[in-house]
Amino acid sequence: MRPSILIPTFVALAIIWSGVAVVMHVTDPYIVTPEKVLALVNNAPWKGGKKPRPDERKAFLQKVADSVNKLDFEGQRRMREEGRNATEDFAFDLTEEERKWFVAQTVEKQFQQVMKTFKAMSVEERKKMLNASRADMRRNNRDVESLDGLIKEDEKAFETMAEQGIGEYYQKGNDKRKVLLAPLLGELQARMLGGRRR
Repeated sequence: MRPSILIPTFVALAIIWSGVAVVMHVTDPYIVTPEKVLALVNNAPWKGGKKPRPDERKAFLQKVADSVNKLDFEGQRRMREEGRNATEDFAFDLTEEERKWFVAQTVEKQFQQVMKTFKAMSVEERKKMLNASRADMRRNNRDVESLDGLIKEDEKAFETMAEQGIGEYYQKGNDKRKVLLAPLLGELQARMLGGRRR
């Protein structure tokens, strides 16, 4: 290559990569990742004995709920698996009223369609779907603690879900049950959207 072509080529590449860096820097605050959500919940304003005002707590909860809802399916799964203790501690640090609101804003919004689709299935189809999802979760060691927690809370949990529908089971449950159901709902959602998760 001639030197007269190299210099403009390097200048053009430098301008392009500078533009890419600027765009990445400007958009970074708007991109939500599991790591950012976990950092957010680990730095809740009430950690370390602080006592934020009720309006500050509400604004923070809204920010966390909005961030969780912006995560795609895979991001939500990663957040549950990588940050299990942090997210559970966060949920149980909330007042009962805050926890109900937070679960309604996150879990219920994310999985309404799964619950409707599951309800439309026959009892036999539900049993097959639940059994296959549970088997995959155990085989892949994915959210096994949640499955065990559901069974510990209610030995007939999966039988009841198959007979009544997962939405009814969810609605009748306490906050702990709703949090424990989220990974199973995610697994069911993955199956309904396109088959088995890896």
